Amino acid sequence: MLYDRVFAVAFALLLLASPALSQGERTPAPASAAGRAAVDVRDSLAQTLLAQAYGTLHPDIMTLLADSGATQAQQKTGQWNHYHGQPCATCPAAPLHYDSLVKWNTQDPGSVLLTKEAGAYQQGKREGIWYTYESYRVSPPFGWSLTGEVTYRNDKQNGWQLIYSYIPPDTTLGHFTPRRYISGKRYLENGIAQGPVFEFNEWGDTLVTGQLANGREQGLFHYRYDTMATGRFDRVYERGRQVETIYYHRNGTVASRGLLIDHNPHGIYRSYNEGGILILEQTYKVGVLDGPSHYFYEDGNRMMTETFVNGRSNGRRIRYHRNGQIAGEVMIQDDKPWTALSCFDPQGKEKKKGTLRNGTGSLKLYNDAGQLIAIEYYQDGDLLETEQR
Repeated sequence: MLYDRVFAVAFALLLLASPALSQGERTPAPASAAGRAAVDVRDSLAQTLLAQAYGTLHPDIMTLLADSGATQAQQKTGQWNHYHGQPCATCPAAPLHYDSLVKWNTQDPGSVLLTKEAGAYQQGKREGIWYTYESYRVSPPFGWSLTGEVTYRNDKQNGWQLIYSYIPPDTTLGHFTPRRYISGKRYLENGIAQGPVFEFNEWGDTLVTGQLANGREQGLFHYRYDTMATGRFDRVYERGRQVETIYYHRNGTVASRGLLIDHNPHGIYRSYNEGGILILEQTYKVGVLDGPSHYFYEDGNRMMTETFVNGRSNGRRIRYHRNGQIAGEVMIQDDKPWTALSCFDPQGKEKKKGTLRNGTGSLKLYNDAGQLIAIEYYQDGDLLETEQR
């Protein structure tokens, strides 16, 4: 989901255009040195960066990234800042050369994402709105960018969680500074996502709506993306497991439906025309045709059936006239016509089928009026020539 993504690429663009974004932050002022908690992150954060991102930080930087806040009776109180570091797969692939205080080893370091959490404690428990900031830079100016906020009650996340994204500057459109917008929204109860969840684009249009139960997708999720051919689609979930995807035509009727696994159809997948009539029904195993396939005329009557095995048509292929009468049967072997079995006109009268046997010979084709329209000639299953009549 969008609220789990890292938007570091956009941050990189906006930070290059503007060295610091701290003017709009709601980060509380750091506590005095005397009020700082006795938390030394030089080991924990540096080891994380070294072990996971193959980089080390200059000790002077670590003093700027130490958790800060006041304590009373050995309990955290008032405003606090917490810092974390983690590898960032979507950040710039090479070290930033102008960060002279960063020391990298000879291995490809990737990049590091720094995260800051800012909010208040009451008697050692988080309360109120906490803000999350991120920076792909690991030396001043960090240029912290607000990426989220969530409400705490009694040290548990309770209430709406907001996720922010950024649009890079676009001088062509006259936008000289990055623009921030709410890209995700969900509701939390005791730290677990429950109830409605939303995703938005930069114009505030709703792209995704659905329901979460115990942190998992449940029921129908609606998606809308104007860049897609159909404009919108739905997904159906059971306890976080996707069980069906439904695509729509522009007129709102179902275009196709079935289960997708990593964008690959699995199981029975059906397609419909804009009038809502079934025109194709195929069976897949993780994106590969495997099982019966049924094709239909635009009025819904059967047109052809065949069976696939591991992506190739094998077995009996049956064609139908528009009135439902069998038009012809051919044995197929690895997608190749192999043996002609039968041929009929729309009234069920048997017609000459051709000489095709074991992949070699002729195959006669008739129209819905029973008239011969073509003869195909094969050798070892490969089409050599089509003779039109």
